[in-house]
Amino acid sequence: GWWIPSAAPALGFLLCGGTAAGQRAMAERRQRESLMRIFSTHVSSEVADELWQERETLMREGRLTSKQITASFLFTDIRGFTPISEKLPVAELFQWLNEYMDAMAASVARHGGFVRQYIGDGIMAVFGAPIARTTRDGLAQDASNAVRCALEMGTLLERLNTDWARRGLPPIGIRAGINTGPVMSGSLGGANRLEYTLIGDTVNTASRLESFSGNELVADASCRVLVSEATRELIGDAFEVRYIGDVAVKGKAAKLPVYQVLGVAPGTNKLGQTDK
Repeated sequence: GWWIPSAAPALGFLLCGGTAAGQRAMAERRQRESLMRIFSTHVSSEVADELWQERETLMREGRLTSKQITASFLFTDIRGFTPISEKLPVAELFQWLNEYMDAMAASVARHGGFVRQYIGDGIMAVFGAPIARTTRDGLAQDASNAVRCALEMGTLLERLNTDWARRGLPPIGIRAGINTGPVMSGSLGGANRLEYTLIGDTVNTASRLESFSGNELVADASCRVLVSEATRELIGDAFEVRYIGDVAVKGKAAKLPVYQVLGVAPGTNKLGQTDK
């Protein structure tokens, strides 16, 4: 057979190029798997894609770089969960709680947030992290997303309660607390187990708002939504809000202005924007 002298180097070039492309693909796959392990809890496909697009600025040596960001935090908890857990058989309780968590986590994802942690019957959700917004409009969008999510949770809970009553299961109500502010964002842990963490007083305040026992001004609701002054300023007039008062919360020396969100304001669309 004939052998053209240029064929050998051309073939070698193609083989090397294919090998390099394969190695790059494997490296990218490992990097994506590492990133997704950190955000393994209910991240929407849109957030996952954005995380991947921003990977070069978000990660260094397989870890998320720590930085200060501003985000909105939503904490929820079931009212009277302990008495309910004492009455239901363990297997039935587990199934009942899973139905609730599935519906609430799906709502968080629909509104652009992600579930950072399940705490017993409680949920900690974050809006505006790890892809942080820096403009006031962006921060306002995150805060509005958190409030709309909490309101939708109340609507979903009413449907669940109707179904549970039909099946002989107990109906419930939930509390929600929302706060917006600065936190440190990054990953903590060993090489084999990294966890995305957000640390700061903003997180603690959101949790305290959720657990606030209330006063005579707090209206009853399937999901009682309390927000801080910072969140109230960002959401503007898109929601009906009632001032509850300056209240004392656990762990805080000074009293905090607290507001209850009653619903979407008239003339406001689903996106939390005023119709023109």
